[in-house]
Amino acid sequence: MPAIHPSPHRRSVLRAAAWTIPAVTVASAAPAYAGSGAAEVDLWSSISLPREPDNGMTFDGDPIYAGIPSPVHTFDTVFGNDGPDALPAGGVFTIGLALGAFWDAFTVTSIGVSHTEEATTFEPLLRTTSTDADLELHNFTLTQELRAGESFPVTFTATLLPTPQADETWRGTPDVYPTIRHETRFSVGTSGATDTGGRINIGLSPAFIINQPT
Repeated sequence: MPAIHPSPHRRSVLRAAAWTIPAVTVASAAPAYAGSGAAEVDLWSSISLPREPDNGMTFDGDPIYAGIPSPVHTFDTVFGNDGPDALPAGGVFTIGLALGAFWDAFTVTSIGVSHTEEATTFEPLLRTTSTDADLELHNFTLTQELRAGESFPVTFTATLLPTPQADETWRGTPDVYPTIRHETRFSVGTSGATDTGGRINIGLSPAFIINQPT
């Protein structure tokens, strides 16, 4: 008699998918705001310094990253919703590179899962790119809701290009390179929700100096 192979449990399949596909995890339950008007959310975001070590020097207390031995830098970000309602599909998370002309090869390397037990996994829509002052903005639209109290991590890399030596416009001295702060944003986008919370949805990395030799 042929062997019988039991079908995998649905939760097992979902958990396996969450580990193998970079995705944001969101709840599949009906949102609490259904039938009661626009969802009210409190969105927030944060971003770190590069994972790679700095060159061991600082200027005015800010670490200096010289792009040595590798010009590729890795950054960790987090985007969250403190509620009270779920953020419907259509929310937009944004990664802003300060002085975008100094960076190349922007790549999202992973989109982590949130802590939902029973959930659906998905990838955000393809990004759009825009600018805002000195920021190069990479905008991603979520295709599913994000429940109240949930957050998800996003890791990206960017390559530091050879940096022309700065002039007086940066620090008042011709021998100093740019001090920058990358930025994250999390907005309701086309979700129809209203961000009524008290948390700031713009995140700024600690200040750091880029000094990639020419």
